[in-house]
Amino acid sequence: MKKPIWDVEENIGFETIAGPDGLYYKIHTTNKNKKKYAHELAKIRKDLNLLLVYLMKNPGLWMDKKIEPGIIHTFDIHIPGWDTYMDKILSSPDPNQVIITHSRPLFSIQEMTPNDHGIIGLNKPRDLYFKNGIKWAKRRTMHLAERKSYNDLLALAIHELTHTTCNDVEWKEDNHMYPYGSYHSFMRRCAKEIGILQ
Repeated sequence: MKKPIWDVEENIGFETIAGPDGLYYKIHTTNKNKKKYAHELAKIRKDLNLLLVYLMKNPGLWMDKKIEPGIIHTFDIHIPGWDTYMDKILSSPDPNQVIITHSRPLFSIQEMTPNDHGIIGLNKPRDLYFKNGIKWAKRRTMHLAERKSYNDLLALAIHELTHTTCNDVEWKEDNHMYPYGSYHSFMRRCAKEIGILQ
């Protein structure tokens, strides 16, 4: 059976490169700046974690709103076990390191496979299951193509993060229908408030 165009190769043609956070990132063999890009993906992880920690610290922004289940689901996927060590996350001067130390399994980020379809980012769901008649993913992998600037790369990562918040687990012709736009705007606004996104 032929794979759909969005289900890109993620193992063959990659090298595993260490990032400055002590974690490893899959970088495509055609990338001439593998170490630099691994460092950028590590910074993406750190900034996404800072965004999620900001949301943890400010539940008034999302609790009792339509986005609440999506935010909690995003915590579950991107910071596994967060509810058991949230106090450590919120009190630490370096919440990113606390998350890296305690989250298992760690959320995976890698370079996007070069392709002829113009796909620059994916948030691939893994281990799908049903709960209360809704299909969910137990984990996800984020795939990001290099961008012209770090800010553009982070904007792409926040775009992909929003697919977790929307619980997008199946390919649709338009995966950006309501409520995606409002959730994405919310995530971008929060990222700007904490100064990680320009």
